[in-house]
Amino acid sequence: YDGASHGNDRAVDVAVDRWGNVTVCGYTDTSLGRRMLVISYSSSGGVRWIRRRFETLGARSAATALCVDGTGTVYVTGQRWSDDSTRAVTVKYSRSGDFKWSRYVDGEGYDAVFADDVVRCPSGGVYVAGGIGRDSTGLDPLIVRYTAAGEPTLFSNGAEITDWGRHKAVAVASDGSVIAGGDQIVGIGGCPQATLYAATGAQSAYWLWPECECGWDPAIYDVAADKSGHVYWAGGVMPLGGDMMPLVDCRSVNGGGGEWTGAWTAGGSFVKATECVVSGTTLYVAGVHDRGAQGTNLFVLKYTP
Repeated sequence: YDGASHGNDRAVDVAVDRWGNVTVCGYTDTSLGRRMLVISYSSSGGVRWIRRRFETLGARSAATALCVDGTGTVYVTGQRWSDDSTRAVTVKYSRSGDFKWSRYVDGEGYDAVFADDVVRCPSGGVYVAGGIGRDSTGLDPLIVRYTAAGEPTLFSNGAEITDWGRHKAVAVASDGSVIAGGDQIVGIGGCPQATLYAATGAQSAYWLWPECECGWDPAIYDVAADKSGHVYWAGGVMPLGGDMMPLVDCRSVNGGGGEWTGAWTAGGSFVKATECVVSGTTLYVAGVHDRGAQGTNLFVLKYTP
């Protein structure tokens, strides 16, 4: 895809429906500013439809994530920002690309809200995870649930986190539990954090890794769940005075007990996992490995129980 202005066009997420159609979201830079972009392709690569979201004059928007439900309905989430505010926006399109609704979340204090991930809710609609402006001290993690009709419910406002934090990824476990991961600032450093919620929104488990250096953004960057009652997350952890190392972990949803923690070390000062996907009980993890003068490489890891 090359936009009409031949500016910066970027894809950030992709999903496939049960008919094999592939939908991609991101942004395109136009003569009027940055715009949320959603493109649906057929399984053979033909363009089915393209949607560019135009906000009010002077505002810009970009997608951060999308998901597709069993009917082919597409849910896209991201940011809309102007000179004085940043708002989370979630948009619903039908399988054929018809616009259904859009919903915004406004912040408090800084008036900044970030939407970083979206996942299907088993009973219909979606969960959107990100961070909400609290006051001059920063952000609280946030999860909002939208029904299929677009009715919002505050699922969690990060009450389990007492300092600055943000959810960067969200998934739904086999029993309807919701797993979210991201980061939290503690003292002088940042820490990866993960939270397990019951389907009602009540917190059932919370994990915080030891205090880390904050320069390389230690965090949980992606989460996944299998059909056997396990949740997984992938990210990076950077102990004080140490190097960034990939963080890969498996937990049980029935009480949050630890199952296993993946370990992989490699030469270089910066290694973190950024994506994970589970197939059966096998976990695949991808990330980035900075090898200094030798350049930056992509890595893929495979974990079995």
